[in-house]
Amino acid sequence: TDVEGLGSLNHTVVAAEYILSASVLVDVAQGIGNGIYRDGCILLACRLVAFIDYLCRYERAHAIEMLIERRGDQAGGLVAQGLSDKSEVVRNRTLNRAVVSGVIPSPDLLLSLVQTDPSPLVRSSALEVMAQDPTANREFLKLSAEALMSDSSAELRQRAVELLEYLKAMGPTEEEGVPPEGGEAGLSDPGQGG
Repeated sequence: TDVEGLGSLNHTVVAAEYILSASVLVDVAQGIGNGIYRDGCILLACRLVAFIDYLCRYERAHAIEMLIERRGDQAGGLVAQGLSDKSEVVRNRTLNRAVVSGVIPSPDLLLSLVQTDPSPLVRSSALEVMAQDPTANREFLKLSAEALMSDSSAELRQRAVELLEYLKAMGPTEEEGVPPEGGEAGLSDPGQGG
């Protein structure tokens, strides 16, 4: 399957990473170099690991994007897998491709990303996906915005304030006890200037 192909690619890259790193470290362990040469070998090994990790995340992101595009609305499991990747690049690109392909993650998953993802970029993207969904549950939007009120990112805190103000201006929902046809029905979208 496609996912197994991704695993094979990942295993190949990981194996290459260890072979490259190990060959440099073996040279050091055998005493070929001392002092500056030894330190240079260790530095090179560290940089190789970092470079291969850098390449891997973009390859994983690209592969997941292509698979989401190919599978369309059948890609839910793949989207969940991409959103749990260790790389913020992979998580963010997975979320963006999912939205473009019409495979919107569940509100629970989006809320979880907003509240717990370590990346401000992913938290912001998840919040925007929720905010732009016309069918989004306003309570989930409110919970998401409230979760970001104490975020480490000033931009996300500001976006949370804007979203809460927008939700407040929309008035209470039926779940909150006041039908939308009530006295608040005349409110317009605050972003439309009127």
